[in-house]
Order: sequence, then C-alpha cells, then structure tokens
Amino acid sequence: MSILSNCKGPPVAAPSTCFNHLDVMTITVREGVKSKEYHVFHGLLTWHSGYLAAALSPTSGFHDSGTNSFEFIEDIEVFDTFTCWLYTGKLDDASEPISAARPPHLSPLVLSKIWVFADFHIIPALGNAAIDALHEHQALLWVTPSPVIKYVYEHTKPDSLLRRYLQDAFTKTMTLESVMSRDKEEHTVEFLHDILLVIARRKKGEKLERMQWAKLDRCKWHDHSGPGGRLRMESRK
Repeated sequence: MSILSNCKGPPVAAPSTCFNHLDVMTITVREGVKSKEYHVFHGLLTWHSGYLAAALSPTSGFHDSGTNSFEFIEDIEVFDTFTCWLYTGKLDDASEPISAARPPHLSPLVLSKIWVFADFHIIPALGNAAIDALHEHQALLWVTPSPVIKYVYEHTKPDSLLRRYLQDAFTKTMTLESVMSRDKEEHTVEFLHDILLVIARRKKGEKLERMQWAKLDRCKWHDHSGPGGRLRMESRK
C-alpha cells in the first residue's frame, strides 16, 4: 500500500566491513526437539544487535572466543525471518507485492514474536519492521489483532511500543460495543483497563476508518535508537 508512512529514523544499513567472509558465525536454533543451523556474518549480527555485540565480545564470558558458534532457544520461524531481514532488509522476500489478495504470510502472532525477539536482543530496526508489518496487515484486512493480546501482555512491559501499537489498534478503530462483543478469552483484564476508558472518552468523529488508519505515522510505534540500540549509538559518537 503506497499510502503507508516510511520510517524517519536513522539509517540502519550495515557497512561493507560487516560482510567479512572469513568471520562467519554458526548459529544453532533449538525449538523443542527441532533444531536448525544458520551461517551468518559475525559483523552483521553485532552491528544490528546490542545483545549479540555484548554476548559475542571476547570479554563477555557468554561466548567462547575460540569458537565461531552460538546457540539460541527460539522459534525457528522467528529466526528464519530475522536472517531474511538481516540480508534483505525485509521480513518477507516474496517476489509478489503484498495486497488484500495476497496478505503477509507472517501472522500477527509471529510478527509479535519477532518484535519480542528484537526487543530482547536489542535490534530496534527489526522491531520497527515487525510493527510496520502488523500495521499493514491490519490496514489490508481491516481486522484487529485480537488473538495476540494475551501473548503481547505476557511478554512485554507496560510501556513497550508493541503494547502501545496494540492499544492504538483498538482505541482508534473500534467501538466499546465491538470490543465487548469479542471472545472474552482473547482479552486480559490489564488490556481492557488500558483501552476501555480511552474508547469511552473518544469524541464523536475520532474513530478512524481504514484509510485514515493506514495513513498514520508509524514512527509513533518505532524505536529510533539506531543499530544495536541507544548505548551502541552513543558509543559510536
């Protein structure tokens, strides 16, 4: 959708020095009994992730500096998407453009998991991409992401940008009646506390229609602290 806003944050592209073919990490991701191995440039990982920049440091104690391997306990689909984003700048490298007829193949739940992964590993730009995909998904299908409420509230802090997005997704587009008519198993008490009074106090005409929602400035839900997060950006100055 061409009307979607573009991020106004700092550039996030990694410099050419991050693509050193002599410095490649072997990453093993384990999800229950399943596992998958990835080979990723060390510099690319540490450029984008403040967590990995610290964990892979020779002085960290978390990683044996004599090896080029690291292990994650993580959802494999989430890490697949992360590696796609590392090399392409996109969560989905499908050749066909996203449309109402071809919505994103990543579900709101997977996108929420990607944001949580990005938040924990201090990868702001990945989290921003996940938020944008959630927003685009809602704008295309005009369906609020109710199934992710419990997951988001169980895995994020009260002031998180993902919660802020989720709250806006409901308070700006739904009525009290439509919220309360939803499956109550999808809600949490904390979520309802966050949104119901906001909706009740909303003035007539402030409820957004689909195109108005699509045109919102998505930077309000972004972390613009740059590659590796705020501490990494400050150390580069």
